[in-house]
Amino acid sequence: MSFSRRIKSPSHIRELLSGFKNAVLLTHRYADVDALASALAFRYVLSNKYGYEHVSFFCPEGVSAQALNLARRLGLEPSCMDNLKTDFSLPTSNTILIILDVGGLGQLGVFKDLLNKEYKKLLVDHHRKSDLIRLVDYVVMPRQAYSTSEIVAIMFKDMLDNKELAGLLFAGIINDTSRFRRASPMTFKASYSLARLFGYGKLLAMLTVEEELSKRLAKLKAAQRAIVAKSGDYLIVVTHVGSFESDVATSLVSLGADLAVVVSPKDNETRVVVRGSGKINNDMWGRITELFVRNLEPTSHGGHFRAWVFVLGRSLSKKELPSFCKKLSDFLGSVLSNA
Repeated sequence: MSFSRRIKSPSHIRELLSGFKNAVLLTHRYADVDALASALAFRYVLSNKYGYEHVSFFCPEGVSAQALNLARRLGLEPSCMDNLKTDFSLPTSNTILIILDVGGLGQLGVFKDLLNKEYKKLLVDHHRKSDLIRLVDYVVMPRQAYSTSEIVAIMFKDMLDNKELAGLLFAGIINDTSRFRRASPMTFKASYSLARLFGYGKLLAMLTVEEELSKRLAKLKAAQRAIVAKSGDYLIVVTHVGSFESDVATSLVSLGADLAVVVSPKDNETRVVVRGSGKINNDMWGRITELFVRNLEPTSHGGHFRAWVFVLGRSLSKKELPSFCKKLSDFLGSVLSNA
């Protein structure tokens, strides 16, 4: 499939959804709060407002600990199917596949095979670029969105009467915008409607909990291994960890890095997470991501302004990691020195 139809009006989205009776919801691996909130909101609306007969929710390798804990504290049970070994059957007709908060094909893991099903396919996402666009029939990807939760909140504004779901969507916005450091009028419009159902202060209290030990340990190990370089007026930090790479990258920027790169080998691939500070402008970010693609040749990549993930087609060994990180640091230093 070469072309997909972009949908901009909520009324057109609702019209599209009314033409089906079954849905398969799909998010990225280790679904974060934004992905989980979007999926649970879709499941609620499709089941309770549209009268869908069957709504399946797939999440490659399960839900992240943060998202799972927050959902349960809100009284929600985020049950999903997390691997293809689970005994399940899918509807075969009158079904739409809805892909939520997935920045690229590599984030689907083994569930990318669902794209081969003879379903109509809808992508709802806030990432600026995605190799999934050419594989789906319909795309909802507002340029001004900084989270998928805000898209869903506006899409279903008159249908979301569940306070707990509103709280989870609100948390998805707060998390993905780093507490509104990245935001647009659309972000605040969605947040306003959700705050009327679930108070901001109450939600912040629920979000302000001590991080789990394993995440704190990952951040400290990353700092210990970090290569810190100065290029002109920019500080570059490159490091590697086994897990929590996105959280580590965000924490490095909050510590003062203008560009943070975290390399994380997985079973059959390597994730390279890149985060930028407010000093990195749009043009510079575009050059950085283009050069990463050219030099790393990732199997997939995706993200948004100042937040990107590249997926390499093999797992780097422990022996390779230090030299790989040094190569990235030198490469980025040469890029920013000419900025």
